[in-house]
Amino acid sequence: MIQNNNLLSQLNLMNKFTLLKLKAIFGLNKVKSKKIDNEVEDYKYEKRRFSKREKRVFLLLSGNMCKKCGVILNNNFHADHIKPFSKKGRTILNNGQALCAKCNLEKGAKYE
Repeated sequence: MIQNNNLLSQLNLMNKFTLLKLKAIFGLNKVKSKKIDNEVEDYKYEKRRFSKREKRVFLLLSGNMCKKCGVILNNNFHADHIKPFSKKGRTILNNGQALCAKCNLEKGAKYE
């Protein structure tokens, strides 16, 4: 049990490191913020579509596979909001995933 927890913590740190490294490579760590009513809100909040850079990051992080069904993705994949944009989901790296068209259209505006 101890070894499993240690392995999970190492994988979690590795994923955080990979995400930080990708953010630095693609220049995504320079997001400006402003304070509104004691809540930090990004200027990018109003934007619905993910940028080309963000899409490349999703494809790299997913290993060129759909996050739901595991099918190999080509350049015609969908960058999907994990928490739907219509339900106040933000267009940021932590709220995105790479899905095939079939899985994304089946998911719709569901928050799973």
